[in-house]
Amino acid sequence: MGDRRRVAGDGGEGLGGIVLPFLVLVWAAKLSGGFWSRLVRAGVPSVAVFGVVFGGATWLTGSGWAGCPRSAPPR
Repeated sequence: MGDRRRVAGDGGEGLGGIVLPFLVLVWAAKLSGGFWSRLVRAGVPSVAVFGVVFGGATWLTGSGWAGCPRSAPPR
């Protein structure tokens, strides 16, 4: 049997991939202008924040891409 905490952690990663794009669309709907300009004005800062947080966490832990279990090379 697997560790229950590990299973719970895997579910959270998938949920973030669903929730974050939805939040960008909600944010874009609250902005003024055309659809594509609103989407770009909401999407660019969101991707930038993701990049800074992911890059910072990767740098602090020193794990690189191997810190992501699904993208790690097989052993």
